Order: sequence, then structure tokens, then C-alpha cells
Amino acid sequence: MELDYDFVRDLLIFCAESKHKFGPTNKETIEFSKSKNIPINQLAFTVNKLFEAGFTTHEVEYASNKPKRVMPGNLTWEGNEYLNSIKNKSTWNNIKKLISEKGLSISFDVIKDAAKACVKNSLGL
Repeated sequence: MELDYDFVRDLLIFCAESKHKFGPTNKETIEFSKSKNIPINQLAFTVNKLFEAGFTTHEVEYASNKPKRVMPGNLTWEGNEYLNSIKNKSTWNNIKKLISEKGLSISFDVIKDAAKACVKNSLGL
């Protein structure tokens, strides 16, 4: 399974906007995923990858080899830093265009570096 980086961005924004002490609830997270037409297995995969990257505080709980609780938790410092670099829609679109034009492999680090380049470019640096 591959990460959908548009969904990663959307999910990070969703987590950052949660009013709950421990981040979005299981029900809220699943409803959010459904609203984006993302199947539960893709959601679970994404939540686990964000946890592995150190961007969120919780990983998926499984029962009978199926996602039981899909609660990404809160954003970590690193998660907030990453989101801040890609949150602006214009910057995000520029990043995607730059990566596409250059034919780069997508990773969190490449996106973060591209975000820095886009911000520097927009500031004339």
C-alpha cells in the first residue's frame, strides 16, 4: 500500500483541529476518512505510518487482524513542524508541482525540503 500524501496532509490538519485532549475519536476519524472516500485499511495504514514517522501519538489497535480503533492522537512536535511546512494550500500545490516536474520519489523528507524551497522562493531568498 502506498501513502496518499494529499490524505496525509488532510489527516494532519484534521488532527491539529481536534478539540479533544487526546486527538480525534475513533468515530470522528472513521467519519473523516469516509468523507474523503478513503477505505478503513488505507486509513489504518496512514495512521500507522504517521505514528512510525513520529508525527502522531497513537497507532492503530487491531482485533482479529482488522482495525479496531483508529485514533491518530495528537500531533507531536515533529508532526506540527511538518504540517506547518505544508498546511498552506498554495505552498502544497507548488510542492506537488515541483515534485512532479522533477520526477522525485515522494517521502516526508522530500516534501519537507520542497516546502522549504517553495517558501524561500516565495520570499525571494
